[in-house]
Amino acid sequence: HWKRRFDVIEISASDGDIGKQIYFKLRSSWVFKKLVLRGVWFGGHRYAQSYLQQPGDLFDGKVHDESIDAMNKLLKNQGYLNGAICDEFVYDNLDKSLIVQVNVERGKRFRINSVSCTASDNMVGRICESLIGSYYSRDRVEKVVEKIRNYMRAEGFSSCDVVVSKKIDKSKAIINLSVDVILKRRARILFSGNKVFTNEKLREFIGIEEQPEWLLSSEINANILLREYYKKGYWQAYIHIDKKKDGSCSLIINEGQPSSVRAIE
Repeated sequence: HWKRRFDVIEISASDGDIGKQIYFKLRSSWVFKKLVLRGVWFGGHRYAQSYLQQPGDLFDGKVHDESIDAMNKLLKNQGYLNGAICDEFVYDNLDKSLIVQVNVERGKRFRINSVSCTASDNMVGRICESLIGSYYSRDRVEKVVEKIRNYMRAEGFSSCDVVVSKKIDKSKAIINLSVDVILKRRARILFSGNKVFTNEKLREFIGIEEQPEWLLSSEINANILLREYYKKGYWQAYIHIDKKKDGSCSLIINEGQPSSVRAIE
């Protein structure tokens, strides 16, 4: 059941004493048989998933190299910055197949020694400090970056870039991180006077977190909310807009009474 077992098939014929003689010349390629992982007891499936060839495939050296590079990248992203991936081929000349043996040499896992942050906000500082002392991994750092972004959005900064740089000390197996929080336009929206809809529901109507910066207009947002009030029957509702010097905005809502139909003639 090997896939494309032979890459060249040559057929030739010649005249014999009693008829034609047919000759077949077959040339097969090396076939990938299986992957053998060594040196990793837990989480080995992630390394195996990085290997892109499947048993029965014709062995492809380029794909193999790309797979080894992906394993090395995974190793570094998990915090094993002194680690290495060593590969070896075991050939079977009988069926012209090969086994790829991969030895994962992890070494010592690096810890986060310190985190400096450019943001003056105390909450952002505490979020960053939560990394100190933990093992480094790209996933862990990205979760903290996303937590900072979500917090800054809630504070009204629709556009926020978080840049993380690292200084590696391989002799001590530690990493010192620097977190640069770049804030752009602030567009914090506050609500008051609302009883029909909660603040969370009003924010959902506006879609503050999903809006591009050019759409963050208090007038547009007020009209969006009035439309939702009209749908509920509050046709007399109106919204006063109070813009602050720091870029935030208060939407003061006067809901009025719901309209009702008394009679139809």
